[in-house]
Amino acid sequence: MNNSKRIWLAVVLGVIILIVGFTIADTISRTIDKNQRAALLQEAKQAALLVPASSITKLSASSADVESQVYKDIKQLLTAFRSYDSSIRFVYVLGYQPALKTQFFYVDSEPVESVDYSPPGQLFPDTRPEDIERYMKGEAYTDGPYRDSWGEWVSGYAPIVDSDGSVVALLGIDTATSTWHQQIGFVRTVISLISVLLAAVVTFILFLINKKQRSIDFLEKENRTLIHKEGKLEQLQTMAQIGRVTLYFPAQTFSLEGQVVDVLSLKPGDKIPMEKMLDFVHADDKDKFSKAISEITSSDISYTWVDVRLGNRQAGFRLYHLYGNIERNENLAPIRFSGIIQDITDIHTS
Repeated sequence: MNNSKRIWLAVVLGVIILIVGFTIADTISRTIDKNQRAALLQEAKQAALLVPASSITKLSASSADVESQVYKDIKQLLTAFRSYDSSIRFVYVLGYQPALKTQFFYVDSEPVESVDYSPPGQLFPDTRPEDIERYMKGEAYTDGPYRDSWGEWVSGYAPIVDSDGSVVALLGIDTATSTWHQQIGFVRTVISLISVLLAAVVTFILFLINKKQRSIDFLEKENRTLIHKEGKLEQLQTMAQIGRVTLYFPAQTFSLEGQVVDVLSLKPGDKIPMEKMLDFVHADDKDKFSKAISEITSSDISYTWVDVRLGNRQAGFRLYHLYGNIERNENLAPIRFSGIIQDITDIHTS
């Protein structure tokens, strides 16, 4: 996969995660909203049961009700009901004047000194046709978010009916939209943040994968180049009859590579002790070869060379040039001699 495709994959995955996250947030928000409305409607129905229709019929929806014990009892019940749930702002009972096509207040839960207090008979100026329609049908329902003269609300309504099933009033409960949306907003925010963070993490992981893949591609390319160069080098070494020789100290064990391995009937990677190596050296060159090895161990030279004939009596001997560097420790004792071993038989005789 090339770099542009990886970038597009990261973008697509990020967008998908965000879309899924916001979809989930919206779905959960709708579920919470539905559950909250159901709970609000249930509260309105419960509150409506506290106010019997017979009590409403005793009210005149005028200032005279303020001194009525029925009015006081209802107001006390509504105030107590509101205090049980901090999310509720207003609890009230509405009536309806057909002549004015407007709802009005019988009683509310506000103290008289409150600026939001609605006295008996006060018209509800924000009455809408749908409110009247539902009032007349005696439906329990929720409404909002909407705005009226007192603020912005989500409300629950439940009818108060008499023994004949006729609607005599409507009990309402108001919850501020700020409170209503607090839980929904929190869920949306959390899920949205999780989605954004997840998209960022996925993008970052893909970026790291992409970076790692680029490094792998680069190393593979370099490796192919190196293998190609090594192949060329081996070809050149074969053409020049050059191999490698390594002498390890203090064991004085040889390791040979190249054409000389075949000449001496060895296997690649064989470790050849000094005694066996001397068996491959021509009798006339043994002293010279031993002296070269002794010079490595008895002096501090950093490189050396020697020409010796290697082989055996049956296959014959070939002349080899050994040249290399000497690696030493802090005491100048030899650790390893590394160099080349080149067949110069033909060069020497030409």
